[in-house]
Amino acid sequence: MFKKTTMLVSLIFAFGLVATCFAQTEDEIVAKYLQKVEKKQRQGKVGFISGHFSYGKLSDDIGYNQFTFSSSSDLASLDGGFMPRGGIFRSDEIGLQLGMMVSSKMAFKLGFDYWVPMKTPADVDLNLTVGVLEYNDNYRAESKVDVYGFNAGIDYYLLNGPDSKGAINNLAVKFGVGAGIYMTSWNMWQGDNSDSEPIKSNAPGFWLAGGLEYPAPILGLVMAGDIRYFYLNFKELTSYNSQSGDLELTYTADGQELGLDFSGFRGTVELKRYFSW
Repeated sequence: MFKKTTMLVSLIFAFGLVATCFAQTEDEIVAKYLQKVEKKQRQGKVGFISGHFSYGKLSDDIGYNQFTFSSSSDLASLDGGFMPRGGIFRSDEIGLQLGMMVSSKMAFKLGFDYWVPMKTPADVDLNLTVGVLEYNDNYRAESKVDVYGFNAGIDYYLLNGPDSKGAINNLAVKFGVGAGIYMTSWNMWQGDNSDSEPIKSNAPGFWLAGGLEYPAPILGLVMAGDIRYFYLNFKELTSYNSQSGDLELTYTADGQELGLDFSGFRGTVELKRYFSW
């Protein structure tokens, strides 16, 4: 009797052990399937395209203004009156960006920036004097600065980044860094009698930014904005005359070279569209 009871208990224990093993195997199969599905969803790519507008206040002491104000005494209007030239104190920029999420919290992007031409308020017909050496009647003075550049950057989402389908579902907070190469061209008081090329330069640009994103109620768009510090300083400005001579722009008696420092804080508003594939 004791042997039968022992055998029965052993069979019940063995059956329970086998059942438990099968149950664990079934759970593992389900878990592995869910992991595969989740992994497949995570492997889906999320990209974005955006357009933005940026505004920045320029320093009153940038090289353009220093040269313009110090040289105004050489310009006179056709009626004989003094005609000082104005400066540039703000910069407006438009740009496009294309990027993709490289992780659930980090995005890599490439962009193109174009600054709206910065110039003095109006172009007028002037008499131009250069000391006592030269005098030109009816000189059409024009002064304009163009800037454009190509850049790359990284955004890191501190809160509520885009999901696996490329949707921003709540207020997102992000931090960004970037760098690029920028070119400038300065048509400095060019006119009919000028034989020099525009003054040109290129320089690296860098920025640090903090911003927000929020879903817009139309077409799956996202509204974004940031405040950034942008460093851009054109230190070497050169041009060439008709004799292919290298010209360097100065504005002081001791020949101090002129630069264009456009560094400062900028505010950006952006319209963005995420997509996935």
